[in-house]
Amino acid sequence: MRKLKKRKDGRYRLIVRVYDPTTGKNKPLPVYGYTIPEVEARSAELTHKRNVGDITNPGKLTVAGYLDAWLKSYKGKLAEYTINAYENYIDKHISKDGLGNILLLKLMPMHIESFYNNEREKGFSEKTILQEHHILHRAFKFAVRNNLLSKNICDLVDAPSSDDFLIKIYDEDKFNKLLYYVAGTKDELPILLAGMCGLRRSEVFGLNWLDVNIDTGNISVNKVAVYSKKEKAWILKDKPKNKSSKRTFAIPSEILPIFKQRKGIGLVCCNDDGSIVSGGTYSHRFAWLLKKLDLPHIRFHDLRHFNATMMLKYGVSDKEAAGRLGHATPNTLRTTYQHILDSMKTDGANKLNSVIKKNPSEVQIGVQ
Repeated sequence: MRKLKKRKDGRYRLIVRVYDPTTGKNKPLPVYGYTIPEVEARSAELTHKRNVGDITNPGKLTVAGYLDAWLKSYKGKLAEYTINAYENYIDKHISKDGLGNILLLKLMPMHIESFYNNEREKGFSEKTILQEHHILHRAFKFAVRNNLLSKNICDLVDAPSSDDFLIKIYDEDKFNKLLYYVAGTKDELPILLAGMCGLRRSEVFGLNWLDVNIDTGNISVNKVAVYSKKEKAWILKDKPKNKSSKRTFAIPSEILPIFKQRKGIGLVCCNDDGSIVSGGTYSHRFAWLLKKLDLPHIRFHDLRHFNATMMLKYGVSDKEAAGRLGHATPNTLRTTYQHILDSMKTDGANKLNSVIKKNPSEVQIGVQ
């Protein structure tokens, strides 16, 4: 614990050791104040400023300092859920590692590649590393636009491969087996909303019964459930990911009777006391549920992917499917599920195999 020392002039003095990016070493600095809270506050401010650098002085600006300033400037364009995710990647991965202490103007491709390799050694997936790459690329693009960098360094680095995490999707038999097991339980509606209606997890747990019109058979997606760091609680947010995210579409008629039977007030999917379900907590529950039912592991979000592929498989147009899913453009739909569409083409070709009769006894040959 740091030691406070009271001086003869009545002020407290605290020696803090902070990282100096110009020398790459820690150095002691004194902090003064007439009260202990004042000293602690100044110490925290000094430590933060010295550790991240100063945006007004690019020569002393670290990568961590730049990312901190960039996110504060850029967050107005992002949904709260995305902001939380970005902060998590930056604070717990990028800035926490050695990459954060490097001066922005001295950053080289080898530093980023070394960071990615360190992440792999720690056991993080290629998907996590690719997300980090996307964040860095977007941040450095902003730096180029503001003349802090002459080029985007991430353009000189090979992006992590996404081949290792192709989407896992249930076939119809497995999905129906899951529905059979959860029928009448509190897991039925979340699974139907994700698997048959294509809602995102935040949309599932932000849906209110007021937004489910039983008479017309429509669902309106108006709110999302997100975790607010400011309020330290899950809240309902009226700001969708993009304009297309706020949408109204028809519930498949086969499952509409279930919604009629379960019609209530407040949130459609909630805790026993009516409060908002934590998305992360439910994802863990979903994994536990699949293990209990002896079903292959998939993420809860993969039920949304199941919905998308079923629409494409059964001939729903790209435009309508994108509208139901809340995608900005149909192109997003095709890009996301291209590898699945390719496998569908193979399946279609294989179905033609039944045309060829392998057993000669099945072939009737007449005399002409």
